[in-house]
Amino acid sequence: MDADADRAERRPGEDPLTLQMRHFCQVVRGEAKPLLDGRGGARTLETTLAIKTAAETGGAVRLS
Repeated sequence: MDADADRAERRPGEDPLTLQMRHFCQVVRGEAKPLLDGRGGARTLETTLAIKTAAETGGAVRLS
């Protein structure tokens, strides 16, 4: 299956959060596959939290 086939339909100028929520609902209904697995989601969260920490402290943050 084409990777783009599972993505929420994109409309010009539509809010990215709206697109994400639409895709999430499609996944819950079994109409689409998640774009990330649990490992990818955890890595994204780790990176996001590291960016936040670096911004707050002004220092570098090492990822595991």
